[in-house]
Amino acid sequence: MSLSNRLGLLGRKVGMMRLFTDEGDTVPVTVLDVSNNRVTQVKTQENDGYVALQVTFGERKASRVSKPAAGHLAKAGVEAGEIIQEFRVSSDTAAQYSAVPLCRSAKCLQLGKRLMCRAPPSARASLAPSNATT
Repeated sequence: MSLSNRLGLLGRKVGMMRLFTDEGDTVPVTVLDVSNNRVTQVKTQENDGYVALQVTFGERKASRVSKPAAGHLAKAGVEAGEIIQEFRVSSDTAAQYSAVPLCRSAKCLQLGKRLMCRAPPSARASLAPSNATT
């Protein structure tokens, strides 16, 4: 299995807008909020059996976090987030990160760069066509 050396970002769709080219054509674009991504754990081959980075996004009240999850996040020194996702990466990529904010500057994203986006499973289920008949 080939592993990517890229790390993904978690985010929320803010909305849609359109950009105008120099020729006057419009290009529809999706606006994403990818701020406040942070690494909660670096998984290593020795400890976990595989190499990955665990990332969280957003904010969640401390009262809404289970005690095991709160302990896990407190060990990393990060605040609770809405989503926790793992990205399997190579060991070289994982070695560059620790439990810190992922993207605090504009160097993470470049103007005009295309991104691959995926909806969470719950959103994909609601977008799927229904087979119900009336």
